[in-house]
Amino acid sequence: MLNACRQLSLNQRPFNLIVTLLVHSHIHFRDLEDASSVSLRDIARFCRLYNWYLDLLNQSAPANLSQSELHYFPHRASFIALLLCYYFRLRSVKLQNIYIDKMQLIIAKWYPKPKNIHHYLMKDILEHEQKSLIDNKMELSEGTAWNRALRNNIFVFLACIINRIPLFMCNKPGSSKSSA
Repeated sequence: MLNACRQLSLNQRPFNLIVTLLVHSHIHFRDLEDASSVSLRDIARFCRLYNWYLDLLNQSAPANLSQSELHYFPHRASFIALLLCYYFRLRSVKLQNIYIDKMQLIIAKWYPKPKNIHHYLMKDILEHEQKSLIDNKMELSEGTAWNRALRNNIFVFLACIINRIPLFMCNKPGSSKSSA
């Protein structure tokens, strides 16, 4: 099924890392909720979001981008797709941090750089992509401040609407659902 993810299987090491992250994501959700909380539909959704984000990165890339920077796009697309499929499903910041810590440990076993960056997935990947996709292209009405909840909600709404993925937004009052 992951063969549907363009350019992902070109390099065996990142491909194996993503397979490991997906397997551990499923294990995490089965332990947290139950066996029916994850399925192959999540893998299909991952592939769909991966391909969309990879296309988005390639379309927005400057013409003078080096080959090594282009080579990193599948990594970024796969991490964003992973976060969209699993991280944003979690119902509290505490559960999200536990999930990120688990994924971070797996990534650190495969690549040395993230070992030095606390919450590599959040700081170096997600926040960067949210800022480039949302902050630089959207204007907020006066009196509305950018915060993590608003960025996350807009980012998830955008990804789900563009990819025609059903979305149910459930959260406590004041969590920027209406603003998004």
